Amino acid sequence: MESMSQSLYYDQSMPRAERRERKIPRPTLLHLFMVFTITNYLFVFLFPRSSLTTHVDAPDWVFLIKDALSAAFFGYALLRHRKLSRQISSTYRSYLPAFIVVHLTYTAVSLLHLVQRTDPMMHFREDLKNIVFYSVTALILPYWIRNRADITQYVRFLIWIGVAEALFCFYNKFVLTDYQYQGRIFGSLDHYNHTGFFLSMIVFFVLARITILRQHSRWLYVVLVICISAIAFTLSVAAMGMLLLYVLMLLWARKGLVTLIRVIAVVLVLFVILLFTGLLDVSIERVKFAFSQESSSVSGRINSFQEITDYANKANIVEILIGDFKSREYVMYDSMWEILIRNNGILPVLALAGLFVTIARLGYKKYRACLRFGDSEMASILFASGSFILVAVFFSFNITAYLSKFPLHFYFYMLLVLILVANPREATAGVASDRVLGFQPVNR
Repeated sequence: MESMSQSLYYDQSMPRAERRERKIPRPTLLHLFMVFTITNYLFVFLFPRSSLTTHVDAPDWVFLIKDALSAAFFGYALLRHRKLSRQISSTYRSYLPAFIVVHLTYTAVSLLHLVQRTDPMMHFREDLKNIVFYSVTALILPYWIRNRADITQYVRFLIWIGVAEALFCFYNKFVLTDYQYQGRIFGSLDHYNHTGFFLSMIVFFVLARITILRQHSRWLYVVLVICISAIAFTLSVAAMGMLLLYVLMLLWARKGLVTLIRVIAVVLVLFVILLFTGLLDVSIERVKFAFSQESSSVSGRINSFQEITDYANKANIVEILIGDFKSREYVMYDSMWEILIRNNGILPVLALAGLFVTIARLGYKKYRACLRFGDSEMASILFASGSFILVAVFFSFNITAYLSKFPLHFYFYMLLVLILVANPREATAGVASDRVLGFQPVNR
């Protein structure tokens, strides 16, 4: 039986003896940091918690370690690689000034509000550290991700990271039953919704490999079932909603009976998992409760929307553009966009949303170009990346503080980099490059 690693790294049409001769790339600092992103909260499996809440109640030293290691990782990359590699595509170089200007504008507006806060540390943590600091991801990743071979290598590793996280979810579900909140598991992240969002991203890539790359390894289907099961264990309606939106996008992009059958199969797999684990009734009750008057899940978001509307009606033009200067506290909502509109104004929001959507559209253009050049693997990566960014911007950002949550913001910016660095004209050269990795795309 072929191993799971071979199914992700090797083309199954290659002779077995030849596949054994291929070597998986050596780990880099980026590989290690990606592992760290899903293990920094693993203390939850080692020490008892004093209370159960919707978030992992991590002690301060856990966050300090996370921030210190992240800062060391970013600092090392910036100091070690002062100049961008000549291998990086011209697209990335052309978008880099706009990316820097948008985030510098956001930083400037945030600093204006910092001086008026009664609790400046909260503003610094939520705005500058969690959002601006991790936007540096887009500046440092091109030092590792420079061409097609790098992109495919790290995406395959990202799928492995997702498998590890899904296995953490199984462990949390069936072994550490005390570490659950109303039947919902955390995995190794600090919130069940964050775990669901992260695993949804993995499913995006796996489904793209199956549908666009047409890679039908049995282990790839195993990965798909494992990740969907883990999402079901989180009982994250938002994550399931992301999957549904992506399924519709796949149907739009890859029309045909085969695609329809595969998409229906994914929905059925999720249904069967919920049914046989006894979570279907729980999920139905959760949806009913979410829309009930007793729940703050939906009603709270409706109330926050009404609050934002009332604020906009009373605010002057300056406050609408660059945020609320009357409030001395950093105002928190469930929605990322509502947080940014209230605290930083509509100007930074439009700039960020415009930048993200523009890069996502670029991803679709490169996806179609890769199909024309016969590079199905890169096409699958670009479609999954562009789709996830659009779903995040128009859906996830409206229901959670996505850009301020670790490691969601890190991987969001990573997807932006994948799109900008990708060069469809590398298709022919990319096949030769991947022979070093022991993988040759199955182009159809």
